[in-house]
Amino acid sequence: MEVIDGHGQVPVARADVSYADPAPQGNSSPTKVGHVANIIESWQNAASVSSKASASSVPVPSAGGFGGFGGFGGFGSNAGNSCAGAVRPKSTAWRCEASVPEVFNEMLGRLDGLENRVEELSRALERLAQRFDGLHPGDIARRLEEQEARILATRCHLEATEHQLSRDVASHGNLIRSFQTQFAELQRQLCKAASMSATQELSNRVEDLEAKHKHSVGQAAQEAVRKEYERLVLELAQVGPSARTRRPDTPSDWSLLSDVDRLEGLSCKTSGPFQGKTPHSTPRGPVLPAHLYRESEES
Repeated sequence: MEVIDGHGQVPVARADVSYADPAPQGNSSPTKVGHVANIIESWQNAASVSSKASASSVPVPSAGGFGGFGGFGGFGSNAGNSCAGAVRPKSTAWRCEASVPEVFNEMLGRLDGLENRVEELSRALERLAQRFDGLHPGDIARRLEEQEARILATRCHLEATEHQLSRDVASHGNLIRSFQTQFAELQRQLCKAASMSATQELSNRVEDLEAKHKHSVGQAAQEAVRKEYERLVLELAQVGPSARTRRPDTPSDWSLLSDVDRLEGLSCKTSGPFQGKTPHSTPRGPVLPAHLYRESEES
C-alpha cells in the first residue's frame, strides 16, 4: 500500500501494515483503556491538520502514523503533522476525517469477530471434553485386553480345528487303504473260486468220457471219444495260470468255459490294484491216466 504524508508531497512505500494487537500484559484489556484514548487524541489532531490541507492533495497518513497499526500502539512521531496512521487504498479516494473512524470501527468489528471465534472454539473444546469424558484410560486398556483375549481364543479354536481335520484325513486314509486291501482279497478269492470251479467241471467231464470209453463198442465210437477227450485235455491245460484270459477254440454248444470267462470278467479283469492279474494259487488239472496219454500220443 502507498502512504503519503499530510501535505501530499512525499510518497513513501510501506511494505507491511499490521492490524494485529500486541499481546496483552497481565489482566489489561487490549482495546479498552490506553488505545482508545490515543485514538481519540489522534482524531483531534487529524481534524486540525486536515482543515489546512487542500482538496487536491487527498491527505493520507504518513510513514510514522499509528506505529505501523501495531494494535493502536500510539500514532508515531508524525501524529501532529497529518492524518497520521490512516491507510489509503490504491484505487480509492477518501478523506482523513472519515477514514479514521472507519478504520477504528473496522478494527472493533475484527475484535468482535475474534471474540466470537474464541467462544466457538471454547464450545467446541467443551463438546470434545464431553465426548471423551467416558473414555477412561483404564477402560480403554480393559477393552484392548478383552479384544486380545477373543483373538487368542479364535486362534486356539482354529488350531484345534486344523488338528482335528488332520486326524480325520489320516483316519479316512486308513479306511481307504483297508478297503483296498479287502477288495484285493475279494478279487483273489473270486478268481480262485472261478478257476477251481472250471477245473472241477472239466475233471468231471473227463471222468465221464473215461466211463464212456470203457463201455463204448466199435472203433468209430472209441475214436470219437478219444478226440473229445483230447479236446478236453487241451482245454484243461488252458485253464492254468499262463492262459487264464485266452478263450480256447471250442464248439459253440460248449458253454462251460464261457461261464468261466464270464466269471473272470467280473473278478480278474475288473479295475483296481490287481487289474489284469491272475491268482497264483490256481489248482492244476488232474493227472491223465497212462493208457489215455499213450493213445493221444499215438494219434
